[in-house]
Amino acid sequence: YCWKGAPHNLQTAEAAFGINYSFARQVIQCLLEDNRGNIWVGTDSVMAGVQPATGKLVSTVSVSGISGLHYYSLHEDKNGDIWAGTQLGLLRYNTEQKHTTIYNTYDG
Repeated sequence: YCWKGAPHNLQTAEAAFGINYSFARQVIQCLLEDNRGNIWVGTDSVMAGVQPATGKLVSTVSVSGISGLHYYSLHEDKNGDIWAGTQLGLLRYNTEQKHTTIYNTYDG
């Protein structure tokens, strides 16, 4: 599939398939397809993984005590972890344990 990120939604470019994930009041900043075929979306306030085959969210990433992270870039490492560039630093999301860690200037 060919995916397109519009200001407030993510959709397949093929209208007949009709997948449309709403990210109301959020601006999509970045997209990533991981090695399992999931589409990861980074917005101005949330990061989420979408499984195109089933049409379901596989994960919505949250960081305890922090809201409104802006996600500027996404990358998958060889272990399948998703890394995101945010305004607070670098975020690592462990997809197996569903755990997030933020690294910033205090971490070196």
